[in-house]
Amino acid sequence: MSKPRNIDLVYLSRRSPRRFLKAIFDGLIYDGFRFPTWGSDGCIGNFCISKALVVTIPDADDRLALHLNFGCTPGRYTPGSLNLRITHFHLTARARRSQLLINDAGPSRITASASIHINRNGTWGRRDNCRALAGTLGHLAK
Repeated sequence: MSKPRNIDLVYLSRRSPRRFLKAIFDGLIYDGFRFPTWGSDGCIGNFCISKALVVTIPDADDRLALHLNFGCTPGRYTPGSLNLRITHFHLTARARRSQLLINDAGPSRITASASIHINRNGTWGRRDNCRALAGTLGHLAK
């Protein structure tokens, strides 16, 4: 992670939680998931979304785009100690084509209907969404 040396993290943690989160997460890579502070794919703020991690599925018509998503509220910060409240942590999966549509035009009902989500308390999305995603990936739906 590259952070400019002139950022006062203690000041940001008290005055601008969003800028504070951007400063500490800038360039964070966790198990292949990268958290960018700019761009149309991924964001950092009160709700963080990783840049899509694109994986290839053998014999599928499209690749799969995966995102880590979570809410984040910074708590007290002192140099050497940081308290973050992480909520709504989940994984989203959608076809790469759907992800490109979101990058270009934002989320929609069409892209949402073929996206699936999982968190620690559940299973992979609604059955209709799973079928729609499988359909966008090609013959896997058959």
